[in-house]
Amino acid sequence: MKPKKSIDDYLFFGEAWFFLAIARLMLVFLPFKKIVPVLGTRGSALEPESENAEAILANIKLAVQRGCRYSPWRTKCFEQALAAKMMLKRRNFVSIVFFGVYKEDGNKLNAHAWLQSCGQVITGGGNLEKYTVLSSFKS
Repeated sequence: MKPKKSIDDYLFFGEAWFFLAIARLMLVFLPFKKIVPVLGTRGSALEPESENAEAILANIKLAVQRGCRYSPWRTKCFEQALAAKMMLKRRNFVSIVFFGVYKEDGNKLNAHAWLQSCGQVITGGGNLEKYTVLSSFKS
């Protein structure tokens, strides 16, 4: 039996869906240099975990996944990282967006963005060790 969803689940979903839309619009209409201030400053140090951070991070992670599922627009790794970063920033959480690449056989270059906060991967997880980090932004 599925667990019953609370009003908080719906609020997190609505917020994630809204920020995914904002992130997509930003990526379509703004040059990267205008998006950088939202990402933060270059850096890679994480702040220590705060109280009840685990529950909030889990809620944001799940809400972004659900928001992606029900969005008619593109919600790839960069949009997800940007949306989750804005959600974390609203809650005064420090987070880091990483941009990385790896080369497949046949010289195909794959790029990826992921977000970490309090030592946890929030968006874009899975096989991150194969990526070479080109840049990271902390806020």
